Amino acid sequence: LTPPVRAAVLDWFDFAGVEVRYDPSAVPSPGAEVPGCGRSVSLAQAERRAGFEPLVPEELGMPDTVAGTGEPRGRFVVSLCWREDGRTIRLDERRASLDIGFAKTVREPPEWISLGTATSGGGTPDPALWFARPHLLTFWLVDADGERFTRKERTAGATLLWAHRAEGETVTLRLEGVASRARAVEIAGALGRPSEEPSK
Repeated sequence: LTPPVRAAVLDWFDFAGVEVRYDPSAVPSPGAEVPGCGRSVSLAQAERRAGFEPLVPEELGMPDTVAGTGEPRGRFVVSLCWREDGRTIRLDERRASLDIGFAKTVREPPEWISLGTATSGGGTPDPALWFARPHLLTFWLVDADGERFTRKERTAGATLLWAHRAEGETVTLRLEGVASRARAVEIAGALGRPSEEPSK
């Protein structure tokens, strides 16, 4: 489908394991901040738990904190966080699958954009979705046994959502906390593998 047609079917079509729903009645809370990653683990620990090696944008450098969160059916989200000018930039990474890990309710359809083909991590990225305005993000909370027990809804700010394919593996990435679309695209195009652990 061409990008205009794709945008028209976002209300029922899944994108890289993320369900996007168009709901004009959705009213995000104003002034919400990007949540931090909480207690930090090493990138190696996050990789062992999630089963894939996290991608680190060269544009941002090594993250200040790293977290690994359990999802249903034994899957995990790896979250990387940076503090910049008193605010949080957060990058969530997960293996794309049919099991939806996030659900977004937006008041207006997001914009389809192209990240190009050259990335420092190798491979070719898929088209990306840019959510310029605040939107509602719904996600399931998971107990120690990996079972869903409730879900939580929060307001998310400007967000870039895309899938990165390299070495036979697809990782879905969600970047939040970067208000400029141009910079978000630059960060997405500078994905690489970590060379050292973040300082504690």
